[in-house]
Amino acid sequence: MNLSTRYNPEEVEEKWYRFWEEKGYFTPQTFAGSPPFVIVLPPPNVTGSLHIGHALDVTLQDILVRINRMQKIPTLWVPGTDHAGIAAQNVVEEELSKLGIERSRIGKQEFQKYMWEWKEKYHWVITSQIKKMGASCDWNRERFTLDNICSRAVTEFFVRMYEKGYIYRGEYLVNLCPHCHTAISDIEVEREEVEGKLYHITYELEQGGDLEIVTSRPETMPGDVALAVHPDDLRYKSVVGKVAILPVVGRNLPIIADTLVDPEFGSGVVKVTPGHDFLDYEIGKRHNLPLIRVINEHGFMAEESGSDFAGLSVLEARELMLKKLNLENRLVKTESYRYSPGRCSRCHTIIEPLLSVQWFLGVQEIKKAAIEKVKSGEIIFTPERWSAVYLDWMENLQDWCISRQLWWGHRIPAWICQSCGEVIVSRETPEKCSHCSSENFEEVEDVLDTWFSSALWPFSVFGWPDSTPDLQYFYPTSVLVTGYDILTFWVSRMIMAGLELTGKPPFKNVLIHGLVRDEKGRKMSKSLKNVLDPLDLIKDFGTDALRFTLTSLSTLGGQDITLTKPLLLHSRNFMNKLWNASRYVIHTLGENKFEKIPEETDLDLFDRYILSRLSELVKEINDKFDSYDMAGYVKAIEEFFWKDYCDWYLEISKFKKDSQGTLFTLYYVLKNILILLHPVIPFITEELWCNLNRDNLQPLIIQEWVSKVDFPECKLALEKTNYIFGIISSIRNIRSLFKIKPTRPIKVVIHPSDAFEYQSLVEGANYIKNMVDIGDLNIAYDLETWPKSSAIQVVRGTTIFVNLKGLVEIEEEIIKLKGSLVELSTELERVQNYLRNPLFREKASPATIEEFKHREQEYHKQIAKIDQIINYLQGEGCET
Repeated sequence: MNLSTRYNPEEVEEKWYRFWEEKGYFTPQTFAGSPPFVIVLPPPNVTGSLHIGHALDVTLQDILVRINRMQKIPTLWVPGTDHAGIAAQNVVEEELSKLGIERSRIGKQEFQKYMWEWKEKYHWVITSQIKKMGASCDWNRERFTLDNICSRAVTEFFVRMYEKGYIYRGEYLVNLCPHCHTAISDIEVEREEVEGKLYHITYELEQGGDLEIVTSRPETMPGDVALAVHPDDLRYKSVVGKVAILPVVGRNLPIIADTLVDPEFGSGVVKVTPGHDFLDYEIGKRHNLPLIRVINEHGFMAEESGSDFAGLSVLEARELMLKKLNLENRLVKTESYRYSPGRCSRCHTIIEPLLSVQWFLGVQEIKKAAIEKVKSGEIIFTPERWSAVYLDWMENLQDWCISRQLWWGHRIPAWICQSCGEVIVSRETPEKCSHCSSENFEEVEDVLDTWFSSALWPFSVFGWPDSTPDLQYFYPTSVLVTGYDILTFWVSRMIMAGLELTGKPPFKNVLIHGLVRDEKGRKMSKSLKNVLDPLDLIKDFGTDALRFTLTSLSTLGGQDITLTKPLLLHSRNFMNKLWNASRYVIHTLGENKFEKIPEETDLDLFDRYILSRLSELVKEINDKFDSYDMAGYVKAIEEFFWKDYCDWYLEISKFKKDSQGTLFTLYYVLKNILILLHPVIPFITEELWCNLNRDNLQPLIIQEWVSKVDFPECKLALEKTNYIFGIISSIRNIRSLFKIKPTRPIKVVIHPSDAFEYQSLVEGANYIKNMVDIGDLNIAYDLETWPKSSAIQVVRGTTIFVNLKGLVEIEEEIIKLKGSLVELSTELERVQNYLRNPLFREKASPATIEEFKHREQEYHKQIAKIDQIINYLQGEGCET
């Protein structure tokens, strides 16, 4: 046997991953007429190394991939990385600024060199991490969203959508990030409630009198073009159609009526600033109002704001405007209020609604099929509740702003004729203008939103738009595994793009998992300094232990999961238990080989028991996989291995090592345990497999999955052994209760109540004696008097008597226990007095009250236990 006494993950993991990859086990063999199982890896952003959330994502996908591969289905998992557009550019800009290098000074070409250097560095980091996690991806098919194949697909997508009239260009109010200097889409805007201020300002009426408005942004007042009220607001019927005078600026403003005005907000009168508010923009369009842009794309006041304000920051302009309003006695009051400003999801800067020329993808037509496929069940979400979230989002989806003012990303395939202004969209650089024949073009500088290319990922990786063999065989994919946080960003767009461009849903199933949180339940972030690096955890606990922990937490409900050190330690202990149990079995088997299944007569009661439990387990695990219940899968096999196989069968096998039936069963069950565990803990199982099956040249990774075992369930064997295990556990409990050392043999009388119990006891008598060190065992079917001074327990209908004479100093022990009873009763009364005290319950924190309740329960338990022991010692025969 080549197994070391301790499991060392570092020695095992790198060796086996290299072996699997070199042997080509990650690359599928395709078979005509055999439907494949396909997953595309959600491509990690090349912004930096992976976090623990990626580790969860990779683990769940690898489990599905490995089990399907073992089921002899052609299985493909395509890896890749995402160029990450705005996020990656921000990271590189920050790194360059630390070196004193500004993007604007070095120019676009030089900056892109830095971007590609960054991409190469972190592509290597990311792929190394994915491999370290044991991901069995086909690295021969790896893709990058900015590589030539994906870039060609992006260009084709854009041109087709433009030719169909879905993509259009125009000047619209958009979300603009002053820090990133680019437009962003609505779903890239995050909102978080903060403390703000409302300013009550009066506007003078031309005919005399004032109107009071309330605003949070007085700095935008130079862009006001009207005041508005609700048409049904009777307070202001008389002023509609009149003119107000804009404070500080002095411009005349019409007073209009519009149903978009909320009469309950403030005074019911609002200022209309179409250039800097989405609601005002809609009001402006409905009333043909002019639009004045007083803030520029850098977040500073524009020339149109006036000479006093131009060049100031937004906050500086706000302070100046408030001073001027005070001088004119127009600022009535200031009050605090809670509001939720829009922030860029990448840099968290407050966004500015600004009028800008951008490119948009109209989604009103293409979203219809994406909605219908989910409603009809052609695309299934697990957990099912996420389909409702998806449908709600899709039904309210507005056109998508797809252009970004960045230097990193897919350039929009469009040119502007400098002679006539014609916009030309083409797959190739045009030779002349289709409108005026001019050859003087300027390529559009904007790039596409990174999600535009990600939307094509399930089929661009296979060479679309070409009808490649891979596209024909592997598309659509089978399942998408992803976190709920990118359901709207990514999943919805992949479904729309897949149906529009290929006529097929990009995947049949969507498995949504939760996010990984820290021990305090907080989302992991750099600002909280609670981000966990998977490589650090792998170094401390091993890859398999990390995978096992993450899988055990990934419940079918898709809730967020809390990763803690005790859970990781538990998983590492499980690896050690598996290692040591396997060492025992391999050592016990020696040179024995099992080329055929033994006759049933060669198997005893306990062999039939563990084989029956294995049969139950296999059925349960396959059901769990079919429903994507990963945590249920891990829980089921852990419980079987630890309780049924190790705690019971391995211990019993030590007393019958000469039995060929037992040796076969030890081998057969362990073999199947390794197969069942392999998808979640691939490294340790592969190492154990090659030692268990030294003559089997096929590695575990390509062994056939267990769909059923070779032995039928034996209900009688299960019933008998569960009964016997109950007897053994009860006797062990008595030993523990009275602190009887394992080395001291005990006298036991067992009184069965029927023939089944009697037969089971006779069949298991030797094992009962050996498992609990019984010196004298009497199975008494007919028992006239109960033994005195005995501890008593009842299992099913059977009464167990353990003689305590000579094992416990009875009188002395009773005195001690009664003293403990007095102390515990005093403490119990003290705690109960606190809990009954209204003043205590009013002033104590909820946590303190819960602690006192917990103490009360514990004292009750301890008192009941001591009462039970005293009854035993006094020979009163208290049953439990």
